[in-house]
Parts: sequence; structure tokens; C-alpha cells
Amino acid sequence: MPTCSLWISYYKIKKVWELYMFYPTDWLLALPLEWIKQ
Repeated sequence: MPTCSLWISYYKIKKVWELYMFYPTDWLLALPLEWIKQ
């Protein structure tokens, strides 16, 4: 796996985690949006 892909995956996970931390009531809605955008 290229390092670039690994960093992109890490970034996406980090963004989802930030959404969960800052918007705990909306994270179930935000998560599908993150997967759709990829």
C-alpha cells in the first residue's frame, strides 16, 4: 500500500473522530457523508 493512501485513510479517520468529538449528536449523520464524499 502506498504511503500516500495510508495518510489519506488516517486523515479521513481523524476527521470522522473530530466530528464525533465536537458534534456527538450529529456524528451518525456525518459519518455517511464522509463515506459518500470519498
